[in-house]
Amino acid sequence: MSEKGLYDYRGFINNENLCFELVREVRWPIGIFCPRCKHRKQWHYLEKGIPKHRCQNCNYKFSDISGTLFQKSKTPLSKWILAIALFKIGISALQMSKEVKVTYKAAWSMLHKMRRCMQKDKFFTHLADCVEIDETYYGGYRHRSHTEGIFKNKVPVIGIRSRDGKVKSIAVPRIRSWRLKKLLQKYVKPGATVYTDDRNIYRNLRDWGYNHHHICKFFGYFRKPDIHTNSIEGYWMLSKNKLYARHHKMSKRYLPAYLAEIDYKFNHKHEPDFVKNMLKMLLCPLKG
Repeated sequence: MSEKGLYDYRGFINNENLCFELVREVRWPIGIFCPRCKHRKQWHYLEKGIPKHRCQNCNYKFSDISGTLFQKSKTPLSKWILAIALFKIGISALQMSKEVKVTYKAAWSMLHKMRRCMQKDKFFTHLADCVEIDETYYGGYRHRSHTEGIFKNKVPVIGIRSRDGKVKSIAVPRIRSWRLKKLLQKYVKPGATVYTDDRNIYRNLRDWGYNHHHICKFFGYFRKPDIHTNSIEGYWMLSKNKLYARHHKMSKRYLPAYLAEIDYKFNHKHEPDFVKNMLKMLLCPLKG
C-alpha cells in the first residue's frame, strides 16, 4: 500500500460530509453501534446538516463524533483533517493558524490536543530484546554553577530505544536511580538486554531483572563493537534538530508533549496513512 499524503485528502478540505464518512469508517470499521447500550440497529437522520443516529433499543441520540474531543470543538471537521495532514510534516501554531484559517488560540489548542493523545499512545508496546538507554538535556543556557553543575537551567530527558526502532523519551525533574527503575518497569519488559554508558545510575540494572552491558567511554567500542548506544545517541541528534528548527523555545511544562510528538512520528514512520492513524486516537471516547 502506497503512503497517503496531503494531496490524497484534497477532496475532504471543502466537503464536510466526506469528513464525517471518514470519521465513521475509522471509528466504526465493522458498523455503527450505540455508545450507551452497544446495540447495532440505528435510525439515521440529518440535524443542522450533521449526520446523526438514534438507537432503536434505548433511543439514545448520537453522532459520529459524540463523546470525543471533536464534539466540543467549534472547528469544522474539514479543518481538523487538514490540520492533521499538516501536523504530519511539522508546523508551528502560528503557521497552522494561517494555513487552516483559524485563530492562533484555536490552532495552538488543536496541536496540543493531538500531542496529548500522542502522550497516551495506545499503540505503544513494551520495549524488548536489545534496548539502549541514555540521557540528555533540553533547553536553557549552559551555565556553570557549583551547586547545580553545568546543566542548571536544562531539563533532563531519559531516552529508551529498542534496536528494532521503537523509542520513548521521558522528561524528568532529576535523573535518579529509583526514577529510572520505575521507567524501566513501565516501558521495558523484564529480561531484556540493556546497553548503557558507565554512569552510576545504571549499576543496579541486573538486580532489577535486566541483562546489562555498559560501554567504557575510552575503549569500549573497540573491545566489543555490538555493545554501544549509537542508536539512542543518533535519535537525540534527530529529535533535537527537528524540535529546535521548528520551535525556538519550549517550556518545561510542555516539553513532554513535544517529546511525545517526535517519538510518535518516529515510531509510526512506516504507517501508510498518518491521518487515519491519528484519527484512531483522537476518536477514543473521553473519560468522565
